[in-house]
Amino acid sequence: MLKQKGGFGVGPTTNPKTKGIWIWGKPLIYKNEKDEIINVIVMDSEGLGSTEEDINHDLKLFSLTLLLSSMFIYNTIGAIDENAIDSLGLVLKLCDHLKSENYNDFPDFYWVLRDFSLALVGRDNKPLTPNKYL
Repeated sequence: MLKQKGGFGVGPTTNPKTKGIWIWGKPLIYKNEKDEIINVIVMDSEGLGSTEEDINHDLKLFSLTLLLSSMFIYNTIGAIDENAIDSLGLVLKLCDHLKSENYNDFPDFYWVLRDFSLALVGRDNKPLTPNKYL
């Protein structure tokens, strides 16, 4: 990201790499399309549904992450299944709970699917692009 090497670890197992919220050591400098210089602060947070924590821990951490962010990347493993939809439902309920007359500025939301291994073909067995599938 932004020509940086290294960063936050992502493991291939269900054991979490991140505990709580981790923040990159210093802001990354980015120049946007208007030639404005923007300081980017990158955070990584523990995921939802940890086997080591309860739902209250997840909700508090997730709330803080949403309130601090201008862009939110929701990272899930595997195909979109019932668990993924349930977790996303939790995210939406939390956003609805946080929403008020005083706070309505939620971050941009991106959903990243990792290790997605379905053959992307339509009902007619013709290939689908990822965008067409979604």
